[in-house]
Amino acid sequence: MSGKGTTVKKIIRFKSDTPIDVIDKTEEDIKKIGGVITGKTVVTGKTLMVTLPADSITTFAANEHVENVEDDAVVTIQ
Repeated sequence: MSGKGTTVKKIIRFKSDTPIDVIDKTEEDIKKIGGVITGKTVVTGKTLMVTLPADSITTFAANEHVENVEDDAVVTIQ
């Protein structure tokens, strides 16, 4: 259960045909709700790494240009 003020780290992956201006608009929307862009790639894939208020993630997951949204976590190899 997420309380008020709880944030989550997510990776938002956009579909390959998503225009850059749509990604830029999404960045603006994230900042407007108090989110932080922690990384961005548009060369090898169109992704944003973000920290968002927990209750806002469904807004971005429902975007027609978003392929998927996943947890941003540290990956280790043994």
